[in-house]
Amino acid sequence: MAELVISLKTLDLVDTELLFTPIRKLMFEAIGPQEDDFEFLFETPALIDKYALDAALENLASAEFDIYSGGERVARVSYSQVHLNHVNGKLSPFRDRVNAEDFGIFPIFTTADLPEAERLLRGMVNKKLIADGVRIVGMDTVFVAPFAKIGKGTTIFPGTIIRDGCEIGEECEIGPNAMLNKAKIGDRTVVNSSQINESTLGSNCVVGPFAFIRPHCVIGNSARIGDFVELKNSNIGNETKVSHLTYVGDSDVGNRVNFGCGTVTVNYDGQKKHRTTIHDGVFIGCNSNLVAPVTIGEGAYTAAGTTVTKDVPPDAFAIGRVKQENKENYVLRLKQRLKSRDPVIYIDTTQ
Repeated sequence: MAELVISLKTLDLVDTELLFTPIRKLMFEAIGPQEDDFEFLFETPALIDKYALDAALENLASAEFDIYSGGERVARVSYSQVHLNHVNGKLSPFRDRVNAEDFGIFPIFTTADLPEAERLLRGMVNKKLIADGVRIVGMDTVFVAPFAKIGKGTTIFPGTIIRDGCEIGEECEIGPNAMLNKAKIGDRTVVNSSQINESTLGSNCVVGPFAFIRPHCVIGNSARIGDFVELKNSNIGNETKVSHLTYVGDSDVGNRVNFGCGTVTVNYDGQKKHRTTIHDGVFIGCNSNLVAPVTIGEGAYTAAGTTVTKDVPPDAFAIGRVKQENKENYVLRLKQRLKSRDPVIYIDTTQ
């Protein structure tokens, strides 16, 4: 007789991918479908879905399940019992003898059961983080993937989602309303109401509010990524400031660079993406357009409102805008012309 041994080694951590992958697939990947006697060990608590369980057992009609916790058997369930209880709309061998809070197993019959299961599993993860020295403000509103790594002294604020693959250093502040996906964050970094996807940030950085960091970005230490800034596929050096209303895409930026408000790296020509290179100590004036491919040399400046289409040498000052001309008394003359052409009565409000 084939046996399935579920060893619940860890009761305060759960793998969401494990939970929602059919048991049949997990079993066959782990031990192969031809074995007569085997052990199948859950490294984390398991959530049992009745349809996945039926699919897993369709070729094991005579199987019995021994469920262990702490080295002791707590239940034995045969396939026939499970199948009969499915037909009756319940799973009493699991529901009555094993539950999520005691043993990490929670049966799901309908989508109506999911919110309660989610609450229990979320609580397991968050309580484990708190025990490890992480502060969570508004625990019911914080969603952390079970295998995300978060350092001691870090505070997670309400409305924050930290997905699988994230690594967060010590003494950070994440949130409120932040979303991290496969992000690696250094120590003492602040992420306020922003999204970071598949990117790496150094230590002592400040991000947000309302920054959007797209995949494949690497940001150095003590950098500032401010409000309404979007980064994509770019390298940002140490102590560089991209403070507000700026797009930096497909760029390699050095250390101590300052981006003025409204700067855009123009990376797409309609067919291909091109890279912008900005060396150390560059000052980019407000409303500058850097049309890639282009290089800004070390220590160079660009004037506000400049469109840069050619490389700028080191320590040079690039200005590419229309020369200002002031037309004296032009506005008064314009008003007089408009007054004479206006068919309606013109009321002079200046008197």
